[in-house]
Amino acid sequence: MLKQKIKNKEKIIGMYVQLSDISIARIAALAGYDFVWVDTEHSYMSYETLLGHIMAIKAEGVPVIVRAPQNDLTATKKIVEMGVDGLIFPMIR
Repeated sequence: MLKQKIKNKEKIIGMYVQLSDISIARIAALAGYDFVWVDTEHSYMSYETLLGHIMAIKAEGVPVIVRAPQNDLTATKKIVEMGVDGLIFPMIR
């Protein structure tokens, strides 16, 4: 649904989460946004916590996008393998 809205150039509204508490991710997913993105660049979040966020958001049927902690192939592969719907890369020029 998010991909179709982007393709149709429709307005989309999302929310971002950078707190470690997974209940925040679930609340964001239930708030009615088109997507939720989880920031791992400006927050300390383990991969286990990130996976919990992803699972909580996806459980509510909401697409999840993650901003990678750095432009690094190893970090990117770990995040992609968690089943995210999109990635944001920091520090791209």
